[in-house]
Amino acid sequence: MYYEIRGTGQRLLIISGTGGDLQRSPTIFDSPLAPQFEILAYDQRSARKLK
Repeated sequence: MYYEIRGTGQRLLIISGTGGDLQRSPTIFDSPLAPQFEILAYDQRSARKLK
């Protein structure tokens, strides 16, 4: 499963909607929440490299 963790602050787990992935912009990391939290988001379809 591919995932990314970015930011600082309290950790926020993002569970995206159906078919969500981290390849398409905008992602949660581009949102107004990004500067306020350490965000953990994962690619549901594993379309990217595995971690």
